[in-house]
Amino acid sequence: GQGLVEDAIGALQLGAWDYVCKPVTLAALDHAVRKALEKAALIEENRRQRAELEAINRELRASLVLLAAEEDAGRQIQLRMLPRDRQTFGAYRFTRDVVPSTFLSGDFIDAFSIDDRRWGFYLADVSGHGVSSALVTVLLRTFVQRQVASYVRSHDALILSPAQLLVRLNQEMAREDLDKHLTIFYGIIDLAEDTLLYANAGHFPWPILCADGSIQELEQPGLPVGLSASTRYENRVLPLPPHASLSVFSDGLLEVLPQPTLDAKLAFLRDFFGRPDVTVEQVRFELGLQHGAFLPDDVAILIVQHTGASHGHPSHA
Repeated sequence: GQGLVEDAIGALQLGAWDYVCKPVTLAALDHAVRKALEKAALIEENRRQRAELEAINRELRASLVLLAAEEDAGRQIQLRMLPRDRQTFGAYRFTRDVVPSTFLSGDFIDAFSIDDRRWGFYLADVSGHGVSSALVTVLLRTFVQRQVASYVRSHDALILSPAQLLVRLNQEMAREDLDKHLTIFYGIIDLAEDTLLYANAGHFPWPILCADGSIQELEQPGLPVGLSASTRYENRVLPLPPHASLSVFSDGLLEVLPQPTLDAKLAFLRDFFGRPDVTVEQVRFELGLQHGAFLPDDVAILIVQHTGASHGHPSHA
């Protein structure tokens, strides 16, 4: 009622939504009421949306907690499927590590006794990441363990031929139409003969064998498993003299190396793994592969070393 601009401003600062000037006209009053109703509706809509957003956030937080718990459970299951680290099979020591880029890994390693004379191992890299790739590693392990059991039960010799085992695995993956493929290096060590029988299904970088002071890359081009049902693979045999060291690793290792070109990275890996005393711990420390660190791809490493000890019975995984 004072008619002063200062009073109107003060009223607005105290929470008034509008003001009208005297003499009051119906048009001015209508305009002020409409503005007030619009502002009230906007406040109510903001309140409703804020309540919905808070409810969604609560659901999201609960879902993230559940997802994290499920992912952690899945990771623990996958870790339990890995073979025990630091095993010995006769005169050979087996060490391994798998560092996933997410909770679950598409890389997988296994090692197992076949009979008193032979033991097998493989490193596989499934295309992609996460749950779908991890599920394929479960199918892979089940397939291989089934072949080991078949050999023990009925002397089915498929597990003794890396090439034929990869052919059968390839056929099964093609038949299941999983929309996935994998690279895999599968080897069998004969404890009596000190030999490595192996086949490679598209696995790169090539495994590195350090023996008698020389370094050899086990180059064996081929298609990954799961791309073509008609793919065939080839067995190869190498001697393993005392203190020989075989290193197999997935291509995720290339992603963490600082060298600018592929040739430079491969040369580094050749030098790094071309040492008979190289260890998984050295790889983890020197290349910064701490578990929980961000990695662009899964990394898997296995190292088999001939200790030079006399032959003995293999321990069981």
